[in-house]
Amino acid sequence: MLEDEYPDTPEYARNALQEYERQKIAGQLFIMRTKAGLTQTEMAKRMGMTQSAIAKLEDRGDTVRFHDIVRYARALGFGVELHFSPLQAAEAENRERSGFVREIQEPEPEYTGVL
Repeated sequence: MLEDEYPDTPEYARNALQEYERQKIAGQLFIMRTKAGLTQTEMAKRMGMTQSAIAKLEDRGDTVRFHDIVRYARALGFGVELHFSPLQAAEAENRERSGFVREIQEPEPEYTGVL
């Protein structure tokens, strides 16, 4: 049954949201590299890493440190821009249920900081 595979618990919702966010990071790294026309091996040479280390960065966003993101971007000739935006209503509800947010407030204006 679907309920057994995807339980409706705060812990499951929290883990699902964290995984979604990790995959967004990993996906962005992959997109940047492929748009630049580089293989993982070529990217690894630019960063002084192994191809398998690049594969892990692009596959498991959870292991990516902010330093690695900046290094990855710079190896492609980019800077890093940190962007905070209001939560979508459904995402906010899921986060509240999972314990991420105790009280939903009016969204603040978007903030973008360039590093």
